[in-house]
Amino acid sequence: MFAWLLVIHITGIVFWMGSLLLLTRVLAWHADQPPEVQSALPALEKKLFMGGIIPGLVLTLGAGILLLSDMNWGPLDAKVVGAGFHIKLTLVFFLVIATFVVMSK
Repeated sequence: MFAWLLVIHITGIVFWMGSLLLLTRVLAWHADQPPEVQSALPALEKKLFMGGIIPGLVLTLGAGILLLSDMNWGPLDAKVVGAGFHIKLTLVFFLVIATFVVMSK
């Protein structure tokens, strides 16, 4: 069970990060296009969000929470895991916030 959750977690990360990177390229291309082409691009951006970013985010967070709940030790106990986990969790928090900020624009 642990191995499959890890595979799902990593797959979600690849979808989430890959789609975010692709979205930055699409947004840069969007800014360079004439106004008549810009009206068609929001559909592509919406497809990126609904087809890659949101499913990847859900897979990553869901599998990550299940992986944490499967651990026998306290993952949030700084004496057990050190500061590395807390730094990663903080960065993920900011990345989730950034994803929703970009989605609201």
